[in-house]
Amino acid sequence: MRNRLSYIFALSLLISGIAGCGKYQPKPSDFLNRMMDEARTIPLNYLLDNRDSLNGQQVIVKGYARIGNGKYVIFPDAQEETSGRNEKGIWIDLPTTIEKFFKEYGNRLDKKHITVEATFKLNNKGKDGLWAGTLEDIKSITPID
Repeated sequence: MRNRLSYIFALSLLISGIAGCGKYQPKPSDFLNRMMDEARTIPLNYLLDNRDSLNGQQVIVKGYARIGNGKYVIFPDAQEETSGRNEKGIWIDLPTTIEKFFKEYGNRLDKKHITVEATFKLNNKGKDGLWAGTLEDIKSITPID
């Protein structure tokens, strides 16, 4: 009887210990989150080459920004932007509240490399239907250099 009680007690400690392990889940630090985001960041050319499979997906994309005068576009690089080929640009669909901010401060990001975390939509061709797609539901826009 005594061995049986010891066994039950030990088993209950073990079960409560295992159950308790599931309660504590450390959160990654900001540094680790940034590292994970960098690992998931894709160049804009990759997005353009794989636009069908990435349609509707949450992406973190890196490219060259042209922001200002009602234009919110990201290109693979400065050379593609000056080529005048709109099919190499992705429209950045800013909510009205953020658009107001960008009208005043967006020039700080103009002609800079940025990352944008957003949902890619292939069917939405952006302002005037000129672009290769749109980045919607913007989560963040971050300058690289």
